Amino acid sequence: MKSRLLTITLAAALGIVGIVAVLAYVRQANDRAIAGQKAETVMAASHVIPAGTSLRAAEAEHLLITEKVPAESLSLSAPAVQSVTAANQHLVISSLVRQGQVLLLNMLAKPGTLAARSDGAVLPLPQGDIAVTMEMCLDADVAGYVQPGSYIAVFDTASSGGAITYTCTSHQPPDKGKIVTAVVAARVQVLSVTTPPGSQGASSAAGQLGSGQVNSASSPASVGEVLVTLAVPTQALAEKLILVTSAGDPTFGLLTKGSITSVDNTFIHSLQTSYTP
Repeated sequence: MKSRLLTITLAAALGIVGIVAVLAYVRQANDRAIAGQKAETVMAASHVIPAGTSLRAAEAEHLLITEKVPAESLSLSAPAVQSVTAANQHLVISSLVRQGQVLLLNMLAKPGTLAARSDGAVLPLPQGDIAVTMEMCLDADVAGYVQPGSYIAVFDTASSGGAITYTCTSHQPPDKGKIVTAVVAARVQVLSVTTPPGSQGASSAAGQLGSGQVNSASSPASVGEVLVTLAVPTQALAEKLILVTSAGDPTFGLLTKGSITSVDNTFIHSLQTSYTP
């Protein structure tokens, strides 16, 4: 009996030693993997953080944790928040941050710059900017990779002859004339990305564009669609984006810090002339 008890005890001890050894090996493997890359200390959400929460409040409520991650895994469009300091603790989070998400600097806004909707949704509109919303098919929205805080270029496609018949799934070019795509906004910030009310991801964007043509809505199509709200610095640029949304075929290009884009003013002039009533 004593011999059997000793055997069971020894087996249990060996099992514990085995588990500890496996855990130690896994930790060493993780350390080796990170050691081969440049690591960066960042702040991440330990729980969901509502829009409008200040960094001071998020830290006090234990909604933030510090993590070490490979620098290569971080977004190139904006640096990450590394700590809560006296200089940034008053800033507020501009849109809901999900659990585990790394907090980026472009997710923060100054107090008083957030526009609140009746349902509690918050829009981080920078002081002096104009918010413009564009209804986009998912493919024109970089397949959904455009997110709040992203920086994008806005392209437009126009025709010099006839009309382009289009939906969110197909485009039919005219039989004659020249079709051109050019940049109408070189770099603007995305404030929010939402699904149109009642659409459940379906698309209603369909119609014709071309010389003298204006978009017309049809019945919902079976493809995704989103409403993307941009922070536009000037009235002139807001007017161009509204024109493109109403009578053009807009497409977004996702930018990083090193992306180089420039506005085609000749194209914009021809676009404005073509769509003059």
